[in-house]
Amino acid sequence: MIDERYLKNIGSFIPKEVQENLFSKTFLIIGCGGNGEYFSDFLSRLGVKKIILFDKDNFEYSNINRQIFYNINENKAKETAKQLINTNPNIKIEYYEDNFNYNYLHNIEDIDMIIYCADYIYPLKNDLIKLIEKNIPILF
Repeated sequence: MIDERYLKNIGSFIPKEVQENLFSKTFLIIGCGGNGEYFSDFLSRLGVKKIILFDKDNFEYSNINRQIFYNINENKAKETAKQLINTNPNIKIEYYEDNFNYNYLHNIEDIDMIIYCADYIYPLKNDLIKLIEKNIPILF
């Protein structure tokens, strides 16, 4: 039986089979700024099983116009995690107040998709190559 909170998703914009499939999916989101927050918020509302967040930056006053979760001078990954749990208390959240590093991931096989929203790519090149070699889909 599907939880009542997800019933209006079905038929509105996703089929029942897709909704049920999302309940078992884990997403890695690299970067919790504007795009990362929107993706993570949407996924939490769809009922994904788990979201892993990475961001080293703190919210600044200049972020307010484009970011939905903010608490000035607080870490973006930590604040995003708090808001996602408020939105969906059933979701599992893992967050790192750091730039993405492959070595943080204990169960890489459990990740179904990576959403890359960080401002930089070159420093993470080797870590991203490791993920690509695992055949995990990445959305840039």
